[in-house]
Amino acid sequence: VDNLRKSFITPLEGEDIDILRQRLDDIMDSIEKAINRMVLYQIPKPFPKEIREYIKIIKEAIGEINLGVRKIRNVRKYQESLHHCCQRLNELEDLGDVVNRTALKNLMNIPQTNPEKNLEIIKLKEIYETFENAIDYCEDVGNIFESVLIKNR
Repeated sequence: VDNLRKSFITPLEGEDIDILRQRLDDIMDSIEKAINRMVLYQIPKPFPKEIREYIKIIKEAIGEINLGVRKIRNVRKYQESLHHCCQRLNELEDLGDVVNRTALKNLMNIPQTNPEKNLEIIKLKEIYETFENAIDYCEDVGNIFESVLIKNR
């Protein structure tokens, strides 16, 4: 990070670069944790609809982040595009919240007829929460972009 600060002229302050780096790492860690849990807990294919929905949201959010990272180098030129990116990341996080509430509601409505179902509920709840964390971190990146936009007006 120090070398980056010294060798690269950027509209991002050193603190912004560090926070952005941390959030990008948090996104990757959350995705890795969720996938590792899916393997460890032997979640069968086809994956539950909720997992597919989380993955779709995360994939789109990462696309927005990729676009934002490329455009933030010239923040003044791409202000409108970056602002749209921030809005879309916020919308995706809201959508992730809806998926999370629905997923948890569906889990709680599973008939608890045997202990195996209880274990399945616990496993899926943990995976859902980890995917939700990844989506929250994606929104955090959008907030960092928004902060950079404000600083560079």
